[in-house]
Amino acid sequence: MATDPSGGFEQAEPEGIDFPGIIRVPQADQAREEAHKMPPPGNLLGTALRILIISSHNGRPMGKGAEAFDAELVGVVEALQEAVKQMARGSVTILLDTDPSGGFEQAEPEGIDFPGTIRVPRADQAREEAQRMAPQGTFWSDGSRLEDGRVGAGIAWKTQGISKWHIKGRPMGKGAEVFDAELVGVVEALQEAVKQMARGSVTILLDSQAAIARLKHTRVGPGQATAIEAANLAQALVSQGQAVTIQWVPGHCGVEGNEKADQAAKAAAARPPSPTGGTQGQLSLAHLRRTQTEATREARERWLRVQIRYSRRWLLAMRRQIRQQKQQQHGLPSQLKELKQTARGSVTILLDSQAAIARLKHTRVGPGQATAIEAANLAQALVSQGQAVTIQWVPGHCGVEGNEKADQAAKAAAARPPSPTGGTQGQLSLAHLRRTQTEATREARERWLREAITKGTPAAQMTYRPHRGWRLDPVAAGAPKALASRYYQLKTGHAAIGPYLQRVQAQESAACQGCRAPRESVHHLLLECRERAGPRRTLFQGLREAGAPRPATREIHPEVRLFGDPRATPAILRYLQDTGVGARKTPGEAQVQARAQDEWGWGALEGAEQMEGD
Repeated sequence: MATDPSGGFEQAEPEGIDFPGIIRVPQADQAREEAHKMPPPGNLLGTALRILIISSHNGRPMGKGAEAFDAELVGVVEALQEAVKQMARGSVTILLDTDPSGGFEQAEPEGIDFPGTIRVPRADQAREEAQRMAPQGTFWSDGSRLEDGRVGAGIAWKTQGISKWHIKGRPMGKGAEVFDAELVGVVEALQEAVKQMARGSVTILLDSQAAIARLKHTRVGPGQATAIEAANLAQALVSQGQAVTIQWVPGHCGVEGNEKADQAAKAAAARPPSPTGGTQGQLSLAHLRRTQTEATREARERWLRVQIRYSRRWLLAMRRQIRQQKQQQHGLPSQLKELKQTARGSVTILLDSQAAIARLKHTRVGPGQATAIEAANLAQALVSQGQAVTIQWVPGHCGVEGNEKADQAAKAAAARPPSPTGGTQGQLSLAHLRRTQTEATREARERWLREAITKGTPAAQMTYRPHRGWRLDPVAAGAPKALASRYYQLKTGHAAIGPYLQRVQAQESAACQGCRAPRESVHHLLLECRERAGPRRTLFQGLREAGAPRPATREIHPEVRLFGDPRATPAILRYLQDTGVGARKTPGEAQVQARAQDEWGWGALEGAEQMEGD
């Protein structure tokens, strides 16, 4: 039989075997009652043998290299070994409930495809086409990141009949990645094409295949807002009869336009972001994901440095356990021979650890695998001789005499030093290593937090300060907590609105709670719901006063632009406060409010005319 003498460190998972006996986990009161009624231990000719195992760090002396989970499994093995010497006959069943939990759900709104052509030719073909590209309607885009983390986007182009290059760049600060800069470069090129109002086709060349793949759709993910803006600009060009092409070109291969765009991106990255540029102090999702990955890697490396001293002890423990397993395999025939000379009856083992009982159900790779295999072998030996083996859960420390006796024996064993020949001297179990890793990671985080807090003044210690160069939206940060929560929930797509409430089964349909429209999306709540016609006029007036462009009918997702524009934040917050959008309502409250505000005809017409005029 293939075993895992290292306690579950190997990656391969051999075929496991199920426990050949009965495993029962009754209700607590039923388990306590059955434990009190359990028949007393019999003699060699008796009817039943009762053995109780209890408490985590109890049982055979195991030292400091194991956990309570390991001790519970070892206790079962000890009981089975004792039962082998006093074998009995019977039958068994297996009954253990499991808790299969689901995964994380993810909301993904419907996206739109890029309205132009996207091409990624082979490297040699792409280089040749780029060298022969006509200057009219051709733009080169690139993104760059300096060593200090600052990012910038740049574009370059020529006009017909003029050999001079035109360049333009946008600094983006330290809150973005090169991936974001590549997308912003495409948006800058499309904006320049719209501004020039040139006839014919528009071709944008860039050297990032990741950014090109992102531009194909506008689904949720890093760069979504920029991809939507690019799709809107491209749609505006296509609607004017111009063909838009996004094409890949190999980077740093001597193509003049690519080099000019790279120089423009580097120059833009070296400049500070414009306060009105829309990216000052913002953090992109790609940047947050990279920061999370680097922090996780650093925490793992720090833990590995702390725990590296255990590696030699682990190797020695693995070698000893391999030798022990070989000895057990050679000694199994003699145990079977002893079984034939023992008495018959049923064997019941009671313990108070449901985790250990769940582990005994199988012998797959994981913590406690070697002990589970040993228990299965011993139980199979009893079953093959007609014995009934039952593993049953009993509540701990509830006055059951056998349970208390096993607990006292386990505590006494834990106080003794492990036997040099017991097979566990100096060994480290996988459960113990996992707990050590968890505690070391938690301790490292707490230590870092204490050091970070104590570096500042007492006043600074009571104030949250983000990373240097990062800046939160001051208007949203200063709003009341409940209002700011609804603002960010709507902005990230996880608000208490129709589709989300239907998905979590909080309501039967995704219909609007106010006007009963079929789908209560963020776009519908801000711009279409007739229940909120009055506050919507106030929203448009606030946008006009703040200098933020109002939503227009030609925009595909105007709500994304509004939530990304800091100038629109005060008007949106006031709209949320006036309407209660994102707050849970009962169906009765929603219908009463809809009837009370059903005089929307002229207001809705006025709002539609305003959007049409934009």
